[in-house]
Amino acid sequence: MAQLRLGWTTDVPEKTFLAPGEAERLARLETLRLETILAIVDYAVHPIVDINSGVVYAYEGLLRNHDKLAFETIGELFDFAYQHDFLAAFETALFEKLLDKFIQLPTGVDHNLFINLDGRDIVGADDPRGALLDMARKRGIEPSCLCFEIAESHKGYMRPAFKEFIQKVRAKGMRIAVDDFGRDFSGYHLMYEYEPDFVKIDRFFVQGVDTSHRKRLFVSTITHLAHVMGARVVAEGVETKGELAVCRDISCDFLQGFLVARPFTDPQRARPFYAFLSDQRADSDSDRNLLVRGEILRIPPIEVETPLETVLSRFRMYREFDYFPVINKNGEPLGIIHENSLKSYTYSRFGFSLLNNAGLDINLRQFVSKSPIADINADPEQILDIFAGVLNSMGVTIVDGSRYVGFLTNTALLKMINEKRLRQAQDQNPLSRLPGNGSINTFIAHISAHVAEPRSICYIDFDNFKPFNDHYGFHIGDRAIMMFADLMRKHLGRRGVFLGHIGGDDFFVGHIGSGFAETITEIATLKATFRRDVESLYCPEDRSRGHIRGRDRQGNEACFPLLDCSVAVLHLEAGTGVDGPERVAHETTLLKREAKASPVGLSVSRLEQQDGNVLVHRVDMANALSRMPEMSGGA
Repeated sequence: MAQLRLGWTTDVPEKTFLAPGEAERLARLETLRLETILAIVDYAVHPIVDINSGVVYAYEGLLRNHDKLAFETIGELFDFAYQHDFLAAFETALFEKLLDKFIQLPTGVDHNLFINLDGRDIVGADDPRGALLDMARKRGIEPSCLCFEIAESHKGYMRPAFKEFIQKVRAKGMRIAVDDFGRDFSGYHLMYEYEPDFVKIDRFFVQGVDTSHRKRLFVSTITHLAHVMGARVVAEGVETKGELAVCRDISCDFLQGFLVARPFTDPQRARPFYAFLSDQRADSDSDRNLLVRGEILRIPPIEVETPLETVLSRFRMYREFDYFPVINKNGEPLGIIHENSLKSYTYSRFGFSLLNNAGLDINLRQFVSKSPIADINADPEQILDIFAGVLNSMGVTIVDGSRYVGFLTNTALLKMINEKRLRQAQDQNPLSRLPGNGSINTFIAHISAHVAEPRSICYIDFDNFKPFNDHYGFHIGDRAIMMFADLMRKHLGRRGVFLGHIGGDDFFVGHIGSGFAETITEIATLKATFRRDVESLYCPEDRSRGHIRGRDRQGNEACFPLLDCSVAVLHLEAGTGVDGPERVAHETTLLKREAKASPVGLSVSRLEQQDGNVLVHRVDMANALSRMPEMSGGA
């Protein structure tokens, strides 16, 4: 029985074993030729958009019509080409087909083009797929506008020949992206080996990132690592405004997904920007990083095609700088050039002659090293985290969208860190070491303006704290406060949760991105755990009685139950806005009174936007907790 190397049967006498239509499909595959495939397949393009401004940065070419060739997936088509020894010719022809589509876009050559590369059979630096660069130049497209996407789907990238090919096209100006990062297990290996210019996070982690803390952790970790390594981040598969809000908050640089546009084959559907992305940015975002803008050093960059002799002259002219940012023709940063990296030539007897020898092909690209990178709209805290993640870094390159803006030097970043610590120390409660009222008010203002994600604020007040403090003394009262602060950190200390200390025995918790059930579960667990653990601060007699004897505010003798806490929770569903912090304060004041009077010590309201109105739903927590015994009876 004859078999194609791909594994499909082409001579099957017992057709009863084939599904309906399978014999016809196999017969068609047997007669396929490269010319036939190229005549049928087409390309769609999918915009990659700046996540802050909505400006289209690039297009990715996506192959279409594989199903008309009897292939169930695009992967099967490439497997077929590989197994029949025409993958190199196939990919080269596809590149030309995609370039012809790209130049038909109304603003095509003003953008960048991301091209998926299979390349599992690449033979080395001189592989025929390198003809892409010449084909692009003939169409007026610079190599710096092209980016190969390398996927983890096969291990071809581990071959030395593949790496030689990538090194050659990068030396000519092309850039590299790691595609579908996180889908397989080798993404970090791929990132380490190739130091990509872009990291595209797989849609699995992006979809639902606004409702899953684990996904948010993965996306934020990948984004941070990419920025530390000098790469930009594309969030793939963004479909909802909630996912957009989280990806923007995490500081992803670009997005690609159905929220913006579906892939299209008609070039006339291309748009230069998507205004709704810019409109969705809160006004406060432009002001939150004034500290960053004030510290940016506008170091004049060097274009990567600049002759090395001119680069050396630049160092002599600007003696205060021992490094310069390097950009491409589009103004995008590629890294930095250190003066030290050229010393072997500048102090050599024949160094200048070697640098100017055209036959040796020594150019600036060979001396550029990656620099940590951050967008000017990123949260200052995230920029400081990027800086802290790199040993012996010169600083952080700052971009606006994709264009170079300036540089945050070590000195500027250390100054920002000191100012941050000073502000924290001024606002921090000295007993609990939690942020105080200034930070709490800032958080409330933030969630009032940012409505894409669900949000919650929780006010927590101890019950019977004054008689406890009077009975056991301030030092034991302070231990109760510190115990509660430690429990908050243990149960709620994660990204997306803000912890604060209003003062005395009053605390604050704010959630961003957490669903209603998750928020209530965490708060009820915290409450039950505190009620259990705080008993250790009582003497055995009081603990066994379940109360202490003391005097009330009128001076009368009374019995007071063991310490507990009352919690008021205001939950705002995604898309629900409030009329500023005043509305929040009004609602929470009512809830705090109800919580003190409630038999379960928990009062909850849900605010939901419907038909332009904000509806307030009170939640029967006694009934809700009765269905969750692990929360009502203990942690």
